[in-house]
Amino acid sequence: MTDVLKHFQEVQAREKYLRERDYDDELNSRLVVRCNDELKAAFELVCKRGGRKPSTAVRDFMLSCVRKGQLPN
Repeated sequence: MTDVLKHFQEVQAREKYLRERDYDDELNSRLVVRCNDELKAAFELVCKRGGRKPSTAVRDFMLSCVRKGQLPN
């Protein structure tokens, strides 16, 4: 097996592991996102209407992207 093929298979295996693993509820890392005040307020309103906190909505979005292995179009 060539080194390139072996590397490709290792990357695929790692991505599969990340998509399928169970992520626990321990919140031990921080992600800082910068945006303008209007976008933040609009997002907070959407989240409030949906009965969710913005941080929960962002975590759910992150998990969805990881599970699908891609960002939405």
